[in-house]
Amino acid sequence: MKRIFLFVMVLFVSALLAGCGNRSDFQGIVHEVKESSIAVVTDDVEPEASYPVYEVFVDDKN
Repeated sequence: MKRIFLFVMVLFVSALLAGCGNRSDFQGIVHEVKESSIAVVTDDVEPEASYPVYEVFVDDKN
């Protein structure tokens, strides 16, 4: 019984760690600059596809 529990825990932790990639790289172009934000879109161009627009907010706080 302990071996089964240990096996299941090892599988669970392995699956958990495999899904924890910290890959937050995004490459794109600046689409719009507002007073307090910058909109960035992907530079891949396919007319039939829709792409997310990321908006970065800028303020005076540290």
